[in-house]
Amino acid sequence: MAAKDKKQAQVIKVTVKGAGSLPLDALTPLQGELKTLDRENYEKYRRSLIENGISFVTHIWKNKGKNHIIDGHQGRFTLRKMRDEEGWKIPQIPVAYVEAKDFAEAKRKVLIAASEFGHMTNKSLFDFAQSADIPFDEIVASFSLADIDPAKFGEMFKDMPKVEDLPTPPSNGETMRSSSTGVKQVVLFYTAAAYDEFMELTNALGKKYGKENISDTLLEVVRAASPRKTVKRSGLVEAVR
Repeated sequence: MAAKDKKQAQVIKVTVKGAGSLPLDALTPLQGELKTLDRENYEKYRRSLIENGISFVTHIWKNKGKNHIIDGHQGRFTLRKMRDEEGWKIPQIPVAYVEAKDFAEAKRKVLIAASEFGHMTNKSLFDFAQSADIPFDEIVASFSLADIDPAKFGEMFKDMPKVEDLPTPPSNGETMRSSSTGVKQVVLFYTAAAYDEFMELTNALGKKYGKENISDTLLEVVRAASPRKTVKRSGLVEAVR
């Protein structure tokens, strides 16, 4: 375990409530070799557990005193490995109970849980990530998304403007104009000439990625600015020299 992880947490936190809870070792796998977890995705799952805790309940079919896992196999595998190899303390696992008349029905429900009925595209993920303010690096490092090609998805972030690429207000008293992002309540102030340059850039981004994403784009610009270039005041951020 990395030194940073040791300092941040020795106990995995629980961030969800279930119908009940069970010790990790009381959970019995039911899927066999239906799905496996490779090293890369194990590391992503491990990182998620450290940062976000146990965020979802494990679905259980209770039969003859055993708690068979319907959905939650990869979580059990990851938590046991973290405990046995790294010394993490694992709390009781929140569970929900699934009904099944026999093993055949229970295994059909395992297959349902393992199925992916919906699909995402690079564009839909980009829009979602922008609305939630989730950076590209976190998506690639922390999530396993079968529909997404990381290389093509990354291309969508390349045109995001950097602070140094945008004009900054001069201090010579010229008439200023402002551009507001609306949703994020961010306002950038520019000279009349710089405003035209700014709008040309944002309009181009709007045509490529959708106008609804531009407010988040501008927020990233403000966040990336050095302290001397930004001033926070009453929930409003102004770009200044």
